[in-house]
Amino acid sequence: MVLFDLHTHSNVSDGTLSPGELVHEAYNKGLSAIALTDHDTIGGFIKAVPEAERLGVKLISGVEISASEYNELHILGLGIDINNNCLNSELEKCAASRKDHIYNICNLLKEKNLILDAGKIIESAGYSVGKPHIANAMIQKGYVKTQNEAFDKYLETPQIKNLKKYKIGYKKAVELIHGAGGFVVLAHPHKIELNDIKLDDFVDSFTGLDGIEAFYSEHTSEQTEYLLKLAERNNLLISCGSDFHGKNKPDIELGTGLNNSLLKQRELFPVGDKKMIITKIL
Repeated sequence: MVLFDLHTHSNVSDGTLSPGELVHEAYNKGLSAIALTDHDTIGGFIKAVPEAERLGVKLISGVEISASEYNELHILGLGIDINNNCLNSELEKCAASRKDHIYNICNLLKEKNLILDAGKIIESAGYSVGKPHIANAMIQKGYVKTQNEAFDKYLETPQIKNLKKYKIGYKKAVELIHGAGGFVVLAHPHKIELNDIKLDDFVDSFTGLDGIEAFYSEHTSEQTEYLLKLAERNNLLISCGSDFHGKNKPDIELGTGLNNSLLKQRELFPVGDKKMIITKIL
């Protein structure tokens, strides 16, 4: 089985490994290819290129766009032109909004006597800042012991989840990704707040969708089988991604997922190369 991972994150967004370290980890894991899909940014790709060339790991440009329509509706753009002006312009808007969002969250947490320096959180995060960076700051201040505690007690409360930030609509995301020469993939479909019937309808109506992330770290075998059938009905390519974040998701391993879930899924439901999106990208 050829190992690859088309859904990974570096510390340019909310992962913990640098882009170069991520490539090195892929090499150590025996992966032939990875896509760097940081949240709403493609800033880490250039940083990963030297290590990928040195080690002979195929590096695929990518991005994960948080769409505006549903909670956890994330669109992966794979094989994109990182110099595309339209895509970069929209991602810059997302980056600016993310920073404003950090200030808004910190202001709400202050009402709970949790005092955090939003400016320092943004500065330490780099380009694409998010809730995991706030969680880490809360751990450093001794307010919580783990990221899970930070999210469960504070960062996933309705008050904070209702705070708005700029997001790209999924139809616009399709336009931007295709305009940058990339493939559009629906990420972790079972994390979207849609039941199977509504997910069926959504995918059926999703003009411009190229593929679906059927093989995903947290999918059950039943969910994987359902998504493969959904892809078959809609003539979609299949993608495989771990959603690796390093220590921010410590149970998920690069390339193999959660307790080797990606390997088990692919062994249980073999998919021919012609149906795998990676063959189209490469």
